[in-house]
Amino acid sequence: MNGRVLMRDRQVQTVNEDQVLEMAQREAEAAIRRTGLERLLATPEGFWGRSRLP
Repeated sequence: MNGRVLMRDRQVQTVNEDQVLEMAQREAEAAIRRTGLERLLATPEGFWGRSRLP
């Protein structure tokens, strides 16, 4: 872009990826809180370690 290197060796040079991921996580958590869907994130008791297959 105007002679500026945006990627080098498949790594984005113009964006702090860790910062973007942190911001996305915060916004996703806020959206879940606003909609009242926190209960859907809980893993039901007995979910792991059981199989429906005979």
